[in-house]
Amino acid sequence: MNRTPPLILLLILILSMGLACNLLVAKASSTGHSQSLMRYDAINVFSGNITSNETQWGGFADAQGIAIGDLYNNGSEEAAISEGVLGTVVVVKANGKTTPSIVSTITGFDDPFGVAIGDLYNDGVNVIAVAEPDASRVTVCYLNGSVAGTFSQLNQPVGVAIGDFYNNHQNVIAIAENGSASVLVLESGGNIVDNLTGIFSQPEGVAIGDLTNDGQMS
Repeated sequence: MNRTPPLILLLILILSMGLACNLLVAKASSTGHSQSLMRYDAINVFSGNITSNETQWGGFADAQGIAIGDLYNNGSEEAAISEGVLGTVVVVKANGKTTPSIVSTITGFDDPFGVAIGDLYNDGVNVIAVAEPDASRVTVCYLNGSVAGTFSQLNQPVGVAIGDFYNNHQNVIAIAENGSASVLVLESGGNIVDNLTGIFSQPEGVAIGDLTNDGQMS
C-alpha cells in the first residue's frame, strides 16, 4: 500500500497522566529516506507548554500509530505504538519524562498502521485493535498478544477507534477504510452498524470522543 504521511507529524493523541496532559507525536527520521518512504523512528512527548516541555522517545522502527489507555486496568495508562516495518506493536509505560519502559512487544502483524485501546467487548478489560491495511483486516488482541478477534475482508483499513459512539454504554469500533473512502462502525461481534461513505476522500485517522463536551460522542 502506498502511503505518504505528513513530513513531520503522523498522529497526535492526548494522554491523561495524573493532573497533567501530554501530547504524543510520531517524528520522522530526517536522513536515509525520501519523503515517500519516510520512517518514523521517534515519539515526542509534550506537556503543558508544548514549545518547551519536550521529551523524545527514540529507537522505534517505522512508528505508524499511537494509542493510549489503561491496559492493566489499574488506573495507570500505557502507550501502544505500531512499528510497520517490523510487524510489531510495542507497549510502553512512561517513567516521568525519561526513556519509557517496554512492557510488551506483540508480534505477527502485517505492516500494522493505526492502533486503538478500549473496552471493545464491554467486559471491563481493555484490548488493542490494530489496523493491517495490507492484510485487509483489523486484529484485536490482549496485552499478552493473544488474539481476541479479527475484522476481515476490509478495504485497506488504516485507522481504528474504540468508544461508546451511540451513548448506550456499549463500545463499538470505528474503522477508516482508505481503499473505499469510508468509515465502518461495527459491534464487537462484527455486525456493521453504520457505513459512512460518500463523505471522505482516503480517510486515515478516526477517533471517538465527546468533542463538543455535551455528553454526546462524535
